[in-house]
Amino acid sequence: MIRYAQGPFKLKYFIDNINLTAIESSSDSLFTAKYNSLDIGETIILQNIYFAFDEFTLLKESFPALNKVAEYLEKHSKIRILITGHTDNIGSDEYNYELSGRRANSVVAYLIEKGIAVERLQSEGIGKNAQITANDTEEGRGKNRRIEMKVLSK
Repeated sequence: MIRYAQGPFKLKYFIDNINLTAIESSSDSLFTAKYNSLDIGETIILQNIYFAFDEFTLLKESFPALNKVAEYLEKHSKIRILITGHTDNIGSDEYNYELSGRRANSVVAYLIEKGIAVERLQSEGIGKNAQITANDTEEGRGKNRRIEMKVLSK
């Protein structure tokens, strides 16, 4: 399901966790439609990206979603993106900033392994500085722990 986010940031929408392996890579698939509709400067949350608690190594469950991103970038060779890592509010500002940056770097490294040119990819970690919901429940903290992709140029 597509749900539109609210807040003082330029986040177009995010997709609830879905089985990306069931989505065909045809031009009319949900995945292709959501990426084709992105304009320069727009950001989406990449769902189905998983890390172990307090770690920055990608879990294998993340690979289907990241493979779809890599396929899209291969087909659209002029697009440049920024991968941004976010954390919840547990831990110090310094620690969360570092963890979020390492997680974003892990995503970029995976895309490079899949053949995406390093010049097309940027990463940053911003820790807990851009929460999208309250951190008072595990569900809220889970939504705040995320990876976003921003289109820098097309």
